Amino acid sequence: MALNESQLAILKTELDTDPNSLGYAAANNSECAALLNAVDAANPIDVSVVDGQELSKAVVISEYTVLSAAERDGWTTILAAGNGQVDINDARVVAQIAAIWGAGTATRANLLALKTRDGSRAETVFGVDASVTAQDVAEARLI
Repeated sequence: MALNESQLAILKTELDTDPNSLGYAAANNSECAALLNAVDAANPIDVSVVDGQELSKAVVISEYTVLSAAERDGWTTILAAGNGQVDINDARVVAQIAAIWGAGTATRANLLALKTRDGSRAETVFGVDASVTAQDVAEARLI
């Protein structure tokens, strides 16, 4: 989807100021789009929903085996709720997970790491899942 006029103005500012020193001035339109769309750890994106399978992969089995039956039931319920899509921004869900996986456990650290993902500069500027085309760059440069 092409950027609207206000987004093109924002892109123009991004290209002119190059706040992250990505080298837009020396790049052609296609190269600029590639720079803006490149996924990088320097652009963390907050995740609001995580697939239950990803949560399950974060579990250290030796920590799971020492959970009580109630904690295991709670964990199973969290993974199964919402067709396996878990809203990790809901304070109640976070509290439940914290009650199951104690502070200092590797599982809790692994689960907390799922709250963000690497993103692109375009996502940082325009929002989650945004991307920029070479045409967008060309249009912004004409402003």
